[in-house]
Amino acid sequence: MGNSTKKSTLKNKKSVKNITIVAIKLFIICVAIFFVWMTTGVDFEFIDAVKDMSLKLNTTVYYTDSEGNTSEFEHIVSSENRIWVEIDKIPQEMQNAIVAIEDERFFKHKGVDVKRTLGAVWGELTGGSTYGGSTLTQQLVKNITGDREHSRGRKVREIFRAIEVEKKLTKSEILELYLNTIYLGQGCYGVQTASNKYFGKNVQELSLAESAAIVGITQYPSLYDPLVNPDKNEEKRKTILDKMLELGYITDIEHDEAYDAELEFNDNAIGQVNISNSYFVEKLISDVIKDLIEKEGYNESLAKQLVYNGGLKIYSTVDKKVQDAMDDVFENEDNFPKTSGSEKPQAAMVIIDPYTGEVKGLYGGRGKKTESLVLNRATDSYRQPGSSIKPLSVYGPAIDRGAVTQYTVIEDEPLNINGWQPKNYDGNFTGSMTVKTAITKSQNIPAINILMKIGVDKSYEYLTQKMHFTSLTSNDKNYAALSLGGMSKGVSVYEMCAAYSSFVNNGVYNKPKTYTKVTDSKGKVILESTDSSNVVFSENAAYTMRKLLKNAVDYGTGGGAQISGMETGGKTGTTDSNNDRWFAGITPYYCGVVWFGYDVPKPILGVSGNPALTMWKKVMAKTHEGLSSKSFDKPSGASATALCSQSNKLATSQCEAYYEYFTKGTAPKVYCEPENDHHIDPEEETEENNSETDEGVSEENNGQNPIPDDNQSNSSENTPEQNSGNSQSNEQDGQNKPSENELPTVNLD
Repeated sequence: MGNSTKKSTLKNKKSVKNITIVAIKLFIICVAIFFVWMTTGVDFEFIDAVKDMSLKLNTTVYYTDSEGNTSEFEHIVSSENRIWVEIDKIPQEMQNAIVAIEDERFFKHKGVDVKRTLGAVWGELTGGSTYGGSTLTQQLVKNITGDREHSRGRKVREIFRAIEVEKKLTKSEILELYLNTIYLGQGCYGVQTASNKYFGKNVQELSLAESAAIVGITQYPSLYDPLVNPDKNEEKRKTILDKMLELGYITDIEHDEAYDAELEFNDNAIGQVNISNSYFVEKLISDVIKDLIEKEGYNESLAKQLVYNGGLKIYSTVDKKVQDAMDDVFENEDNFPKTSGSEKPQAAMVIIDPYTGEVKGLYGGRGKKTESLVLNRATDSYRQPGSSIKPLSVYGPAIDRGAVTQYTVIEDEPLNINGWQPKNYDGNFTGSMTVKTAITKSQNIPAINILMKIGVDKSYEYLTQKMHFTSLTSNDKNYAALSLGGMSKGVSVYEMCAAYSSFVNNGVYNKPKTYTKVTDSKGKVILESTDSSNVVFSENAAYTMRKLLKNAVDYGTGGGAQISGMETGGKTGTTDSNNDRWFAGITPYYCGVVWFGYDVPKPILGVSGNPALTMWKKVMAKTHEGLSSKSFDKPSGASATALCSQSNKLATSQCEAYYEYFTKGTAPKVYCEPENDHHIDPEEETEENNSETDEGVSEENNGQNPIPDDNQSNSSENTPEQNSGNSQSNEQDGQNKPSENELPTVNLD
């Protein structure tokens, strides 16, 4: 008896000790909860977002017209298969079923079920039951935020979020949100879509048994999917009915009838409920979600929910006139050339305001867009750019660094670089030519020779660090990639357009943007786009490139792209085997880039000319209607250098002169000697007349004679100051400076 008493005493002491340990652990957990709460706080912005989503407010995208008026552009539609249904359209039996099986004290607690929470904690501490303590409100929080981290910290955040949700929303609003956001298998979000899928009817028409069958899916969608595992779904349905009977939600008769019901599940097709958003708006959605995550700290799930269901007002950069012009061209099959084979090639275009970086129009495929989240070829397709990369990777950097000028003579002779023997488009070599002629004719060999002067590392730096191309890798640090556009992955139309815009914007790159600000449903600004810019080229170098690109349109491969009343420049691009065609064009108002080709690269057959250029012209002609005639700006505060129109040397009074801008220290240093240089074609020994360009277009005068600006005249008044800060001393190379009265007097303007 004594031993028995002793054992009992020891057992009691051990029990007390265990209880004490558990109590201490509970105290520690409470302290930890308080500490986490104090250090992380409750994200009240999340609560406001949930409140907006409970009101099912549409997010609206706005545009601003030329007169400053703001109007609706599009409403954002969800990409998920969800049909929102009001709580009073959801059968009471279904509401009771979800409460019975998921959170039987839902109508009594304030967001957290203390009994279940303590039970879950006790089970974890003692190694017993590990059933969850989450209420419906907590589950709603988890579904919306996507915060599924397996940690006590996440549970603490969830608890406080749930408490705040209960303060803001009624029980009916919480149930409505929950039943419209839960995943129910087979791509179904919400009970209305699930009802359509499995029973081919609206949710308000469901019977008790059918309601229980759908509710049963939510705990484990893949296991309780009625199409995949009907037996498991039936087991779960009966469990739910038993619980409903226990809690008094249904009578014995209702229970038995639903228990014995034989349900017929159907695999009904459920297409996309809503119409799709435009390519531009889908890009805007992506940008806003990304910035909500990176700038405001939202998780991805909450950011998406907020954009699609939060009633936001997004003020976009789109110009409706520009976008409408693009839509008209890309949605009309008559604007696409007929090609060989049954598969139709695709196309994409982006137009940017080069002075602000604002995206004014964007189109990501051929024909009218009818589906959501299809491939956006303007932003998400990466293709080799061919010769359209040369101004960005070769000519611009070389002129900017003073390695060449537009009149530097470059060799055009066979090359052998470690066994690589590149050729020009037509397979011919001309001996040598000026940089101006090389870019106008899009010759390959001169571009490679110029790249050798600046080096692949420097070219790569310009593209990735200054123009912010994201698709290039170290594998692209080679001559084929950087001089001929043979990148391993390629580039996007979007990034090409942003890069070319720097030529128009005096050498300054602006990060492209699709929106200016985002407000919540009450008008509070929750996100603003930030301007990001950097200098790529000097003003003089950018101006020189504008003139070179204009020459390529006037006399070279870009022929036919001219916009009436506007100075127009541009560069074509064609890849090996004619798989891709490009045109990157600029005007004083816009920069636009078009790509044309197949999604899976293959030769474009049966097409004459450059379809990318043709489509560019059709869109840009519409875009520029009604705009004032305009020429490219000249460098501010810079001086021009007078050149002889025949020799391209420094002009004297005996020369027919014109003016050019040069990067500091790169202007010609030798004066023209009329008796020797006049009436002599400076490239007549290196070029053949009427040679063909890479697109088979003849170049007027072979691009040899510089073309004066349209607004220049041979007047003797107002001669601009020459060579101020732009060239070396005039007394160089053993040549004497002409007297003052021998200097040319040509009016720049």
